[in-house]
Amino acid sequence: MTQKELGIEELDRFIKTTIAGILDHPEDVEYEVIRGEQTIVYEIRVPKSEIGRAIGKNGKHARSIIILGVAIGAKHKYRTTINILEKPTAEKPSDVT
Repeated sequence: MTQKELGIEELDRFIKTTIAGILDHPEDVEYEVIRGEQTIVYEIRVPKSEIGRAIGKNGKHARSIIILGVAIGAKHKYRTTINILEKPTAEKPSDVT
């Protein structure tokens, strides 16, 4: 495994472990990772019922995750972006005739 691959693995582990520690139902979270040559974008989709917990009071949880994630990425020469988003709810089909 190359140094960059180890860096990506370290960043993945950090983000998933941190989110799991904050939320009541971490199994409901969806992660999407978009990797480029020198860029990594994480989109973390959290259920509506837990978005407040993920963001934290005044955004403290989100800000901390982003700052530390960016620092880990920079250590391995990656530009890192982390987005915490509300997971869309499945819409019920309408009974229109």
